Amino acid sequence: MPHARAECQARNGPPCLTFSPFAPYRTRRSGPVFQLRRRTLHPRGCMRTGSGEGHRVLVVDDEPHIGRIIQLQLESGPYQVELISDGRTALERIRSDDPLDLILLDIMLPGVSGLDLLEELRALPHRRETPVIMLTAKGQSTDRERAGTLGATDFLTKPFSPRKLLARIDEIFRD
Repeated sequence: MPHARAECQARNGPPCLTFSPFAPYRTRRSGPVFQLRRRTLHPRGCMRTGSGEGHRVLVVDDEPHIGRIIQLQLESGPYQVELISDGRTALERIRSDDPLDLILLDIMLPGVSGLDLLEELRALPHRRETPVIMLTAKGQSTDRERAGTLGATDFLTKPFSPRKLLARIDEIFRD
């Protein structure tokens, strides 16, 4: 039996619902096992999803579980997320003319470092004003200072709260 609860409120309309049905799946050694799967339905005009397609966010992180957590958190709101796991692919994406509204960038990446990507990004005329939040497991002040000098909007040290990250991103788009 699915469980539903109000998650957020639509403008002059029905509440958004989160359904938590138990979906069965099988393992080799045991019989049916049930796993909780959450899905949120946002009606048109929801204050959480907005009425447009949402802001385009590029997440560049070589740790797949962290990238996926960020992606799920952002996609629950008004954001379209593209996930890239290495510096060279991110460099190609940043050089393209496809629009981006925000970039979340890890410092330690295979191929090209996040700080080198930030430097390249700021040299491109069409990316000069794009907000960039740097993410890192290294909390060294030299990295923070270099990121600030290169024009990073913010700097977060891992582990960080996904909710705080979402709040910070919402704040950037409100300004």
